[in-house]
Amino acid sequence: MDRLADVLIPTDAANQSVLSKYGGLLANMPSYLMWVGRHGKDKTHNTCVQWLRKLRQSDEAQGKKIGMVGMCWGGRFVLRAGRASESIQGADGKKVPLIDAGVALHPSNVVLPEDVEGLAVPVSIGWGEVDIVTPFKQKGQIEEIIKKRKEAGEVVPEVEHRVYTPGRHGFSVRGNPEDPAERKALEDSVTQVFEWFEKRL
Repeated sequence: MDRLADVLIPTDAANQSVLSKYGGLLANMPSYLMWVGRHGKDKTHNTCVQWLRKLRQSDEAQGKKIGMVGMCWGGRFVLRAGRASESIQGADGKKVPLIDAGVALHPSNVVLPEDVEGLAVPVSIGWGEVDIVTPFKQKGQIEEIIKKRKEAGEVVPEVEHRVYTPGRHGFSVRGNPEDPAERKALEDSVTQVFEWFEKRL
């Protein structure tokens, strides 16, 4: 997957030739298809939820808060892990969410409203304005879902949205540090994570 990411989201996109892009896509397609077969939504969701349940129930986690960060494919599963439907019964018999707070940066393959319905923990989401993988319009759709829940009288956790410019896909991990705007996005997304968890954990 790393090699394909180098082709699809190169750190320095301006210096990527058309030949290297499309040649790289063809060369990496078999490994990508195998990866997709092993990391379908259900498989990834189940693995993530089972691991978080074990963590939440472990002796080491008792009395502590759990934060989760996900970029791209992992961002969707931050949202899903924070839903009330994934809560487990705590030692005191009350329902406890799998995580206490989450950060999703350029989350890909998000399905709305499914992935944010019943969101029960505070989440900070980072959006790129020119992201071709994560539709920027989903920001508004999530805001509308949260607004409707509030209007219906539900107790809704804080959902923060931060927008990155230019914010091409992968801005938090694959930005070009030589480009001032991309370097700012790299640095600001790290700050986003730390500030959110400082406030929420």
